[in-house]
Amino acid sequence: MIRRLIKLLVISLSFSLSGCWSSIEINQRSFARFMFIDKSDIGVELTLGFPLPNRMVTSKAGGENSSPPFTYVTKSSEDISRAYSKILSDLPRRVTFGQMRNIFISKQLATEVGLEPFIDFLSRQPALHLNVNLFVVDGNSKEVGSIPMVFERFLTDILLSYTKEKIVHAVTIKNMLTSIYRKGDFALPILFIGKAGVEFEKEGAQWMGTSGMAIFRNAKMVGTFDMKETKGARWLFDDVYHAQYRVISPTDGKLVTLMVRSSNTKIVPSINSDHIQMNILCRGDATVMSSESNIDLTNPRELKSLEQSFESLLEGIITKTIIKSKAMKTDVFQLGQLIKWRYPNEWNSVEDNWRNTYESKIVIDPQVDISIKRIGAVQKPEWNRFLHQDEEHQ
Repeated sequence: MIRRLIKLLVISLSFSLSGCWSSIEINQRSFARFMFIDKSDIGVELTLGFPLPNRMVTSKAGGENSSPPFTYVTKSSEDISRAYSKILSDLPRRVTFGQMRNIFISKQLATEVGLEPFIDFLSRQPALHLNVNLFVVDGNSKEVGSIPMVFERFLTDILLSYTKEKIVHAVTIKNMLTSIYRKGDFALPILFIGKAGVEFEKEGAQWMGTSGMAIFRNAKMVGTFDMKETKGARWLFDDVYHAQYRVISPTDGKLVTLMVRSSNTKIVPSINSDHIQMNILCRGDATVMSSESNIDLTNPRELKSLEQSFESLLEGIITKTIIKSKAMKTDVFQLGQLIKWRYPNEWNSVEDNWRNTYESKIVIDPQVDISIKRIGAVQKPEWNRFLHQDEEHQ
């Protein structure tokens, strides 16, 4: 009896060693890491970027492989699904989106066509992760793949640093789909390709940088935030990190450069008889980076006046940013959701006409509280006194 039980156990365990019946060998897969979507003469141009494992190893001579360890495949068609089918028909391996990290959309496509067909395609790809980052490119999005790999070996690492270090406001597929589900609008970071920054690289190299944010209404790009307005938007998104500002000194009108080290934003709506007020409460700690002013930062009164000047500057930037979004009737900051959660009954009465309500009846009250924690060197450092003494002796 015991022997029979042991045999039965061995037989049952053997089934668990058979592996997955639907598995695909790794050497039969192509792992798409990037997706570039541009407008073409016949419709849409789709480009997928793939790493090449055979080029990641060193050459037989023992040196580094001079060929780039990645490649791009491009196809055009009437829509994105057909373009994707054309790519599949040319590749010897099965494409998987499980390693996809970044999707780039050209500004022309976002403005003229919109993202609705693209969103439909994404929602039907179960292997595509919701944390994939989205970017708008000012120009042909494919040009992002041509930038030199100066600081990193792969483009993925560069974009990962952009989001991890909060160089841009990270927007994922999940963020975009959530905004659309709530009948709201959204904004995506803009990248640009140019020559500045690669003067010492080989001729013809391109450089990538940030250039504000693209504003979307009904999944179609309707405008942009410039770099200054983007700083205001990031306060409203509660996503400020190591942002620098130049503040006019209240003592002599010269410039003082400050960096915000940490911040917190809370938006509290309140409804009155004829308007809806958004109380925007922002707090932050700042550091003095440099100063052209003779302001005495060791004097509590003068330090407080500098903080107030900085607070007024930020309140103006935040107000200007929201005024621009109101002019375009785009609730990119999801203020309507705050009203829905806090005043559900009132929201039911304005939901159908929310865009017009947002434009005409929303009153903004930004309240910024900044504390300058680190002032760096004092007004007249000791080494400056010694330098002036040497000049006088000469």
